[in-house]
Amino acid sequence: MPYWTEGEEHELMDLLQQGATIEALAQHFSRSPEAIRLKIRRLGLAIPEGKKEVSSTPTPQQAALEPLKPTDDLISMEEALKMWLAVIKRLNEPGITGLELKRLRLILMSLKGYAVVQADYYLRLRNLEEEIKEFHEHLVEEFTQERDQAETDEKRAFWQQRIDELERDKPWDQPSDFHVWARRMDLRDRTPVITLPRRLGHRSRRR
Repeated sequence: MPYWTEGEEHELMDLLQQGATIEALAQHFSRSPEAIRLKIRRLGLAIPEGKKEVSSTPTPQQAALEPLKPTDDLISMEEALKMWLAVIKRLNEPGITGLELKRLRLILMSLKGYAVVQADYYLRLRNLEEEIKEFHEHLVEEFTQERDQAETDEKRAFWQQRIDELERDKPWDQPSDFHVWARRMDLRDRTPVITLPRRLGHRSRRR
């Protein structure tokens, strides 16, 4: 948006004295109504009040809002990123109206917040499962020692049954969206960084 010239400022003050509305000023100076109001405030002038049409139809803000209902399923991180990319592609396309631009910006902000919350949730869940897995392995080790030290077949069968029950109950072995995301994070953290030797770098620069 270009800066206001001194001539435009005087013209704006003259038009305000003549009773021009914000809409007329915005059209005259090819600027948004918000820019016109901001300039009027900076000049220390009173903003003209526009005529408001009285409507008997309640606006969405006046209507009673129903409570939000939780969705049945969470969208995955990959789905959220695909939605993010779809919004970016739409922003690069021509013919976007102001209302659609605001809507796309709200979607981007919502997706960003959702990704942050979901990532934090996944990290907490992964840490919790690691603790449960460690405790599970500790129990299996303890039960195995009890089984090996049992004096009767009945006690050995009892401890073996407890071990079998623990081995069957391993939620971290079940495939889920969380585990796919967690494995990707682990792979990223464990991928070594490959650096060239200094001698090789010196030789390439000499060449």
